[in-house]
Amino acid sequence: MNLPSALRAKLDLESGGKVVFVEKDDGEVEVTTLRRSLKRAQDLVRQYIPADVNLVDEVIADRRAEAQHELEDEASYSDRNGSIQE
Repeated sequence: MNLPSALRAKLDLESGGKVVFVEKDDGEVEVTTLRRSLKRAQDLVRQYIPADVNLVDEVIADRRAEAQHELEDEASYSDRNGSIQE
């Protein structure tokens, strides 16, 4: 889709950049960039996250705990059933 250069400039959209069409409650359609749409979503989610919480650190900690549980489950299974030898 070709957008007029004035609109691309207003959106700070480079050639080949991604646009998003958002239908509003009143039926109007808003044209924005993917970057702005993602920023809006991040800002919306951030409202519900305490300032002292780092979601990346939380995900990493959860994944490490999950991996540790998997290792413990494997060790427990091996203890109960013995090692499988080829």
